[in-house]
Amino acid sequence: MEKKESKKNENDLNEALTRVLNILEMEHREDLINNSEIFNQLLAAFSIDLVSQIIPTGIAPDYVGVHLGPSYDDYNFKQLIKSFKNNQILDPFYTLKILKDAKEKLEKLSNIQECLIEDPLESGCIVIGDLHGNFNDLNHIISKYGVPGADFKYIFNGDYVDRGEKQIEVLLTILYAFLIRPDRVFVNRGNHEDIQMNVRPWSKINFLNHHIER
Repeated sequence: MEKKESKKNENDLNEALTRVLNILEMEHREDLINNSEIFNQLLAAFSIDLVSQIIPTGIAPDYVGVHLGPSYDDYNFKQLIKSFKNNQILDPFYTLKILKDAKEKLEKLSNIQECLIEDPLESGCIVIGDLHGNFNDLNHIISKYGVPGADFKYIFNGDYVDRGEKQIEVLLTILYAFLIRPDRVFVNRGNHEDIQMNVRPWSKINFLNHHIER
């Protein structure tokens, strides 16, 4: 009985993933894609029963990684960085919370943001691009210039994922920093955050395949 149930869940998941890709392909082709609606479209492609299985309602009981507090602050950010340096995988509950909260904040912003350096006594602005999942580079920059937004304003100028070994960690680090100081941390989308770049069936290093393998 358990084997039949497991097979049914696997078939449901495969069908749902196929529907997700079809939705994204259609939206991209018709140039109707809306970043703020992507997550809603993904959830809509899954059945209610399947959503309850893949969306965690709490931290897994066997989770041994970092535990984050309810608020977004420098202390929790440094703990998150430390855990990623130690190759720990963040619990899905925390991961989805960061994605959800970042999505809600980004929805309220206009597509074009200005990073103004009005005070000459300010430290200035750090512009970072083309990380491509290289967490070590990101950690080196943060170690040198401090938590994003604390002393320096930061502009993350796209291409966070695709190719590297820690694509998810890079993305979560950037989004967490944005959630701490959304007025001093700016997040732009690069071409490697485009749907078409990350569902390429011939590539084994894009964000989709990297995520599935992990």
